[in-house]
Amino acid sequence: METIGQRIAKNRHNKRWTQDKLASELGITQSILSDIENDKVSPRWETITAISDKLDVPVLALLPNSDSNILYQPSMNDNSVGFINHYGSDQNKQLWEALLQAKEDLIQTQKILIETLRQKQQ
Repeated sequence: METIGQRIAKNRHNKRWTQDKLASELGITQSILSDIENDKVSPRWETITAISDKLDVPVLALLPNSDSNILYQPSMNDNSVGFINHYGSDQNKQLWEALLQAKEDLIQTQKILIETLRQKQQ
């Protein structure tokens, strides 16, 4: 199973960006991005969503893919991210996947709304 760091690196390479380029786009240092890609540190949810935005890939493309693991964020006010192991049932797995997809859809809708408002201001 690929880790978040490996998936970030793969998608960065696909875009033909250096670590310096992506780090600059994110407003972080290259060494922090290197630590993320080498799984020395776990990125915060905001960092994961910012990376997906800069690399033009869905958040789900950066998350580990496994039948027994799923990324979760305990609450909207909590920046911690972790894994739920062994959902217990396919129904629980589908629920968590639907919640992650709904969050991704909400982010995309908000981006469109922001762009529409920017265009109206011009």
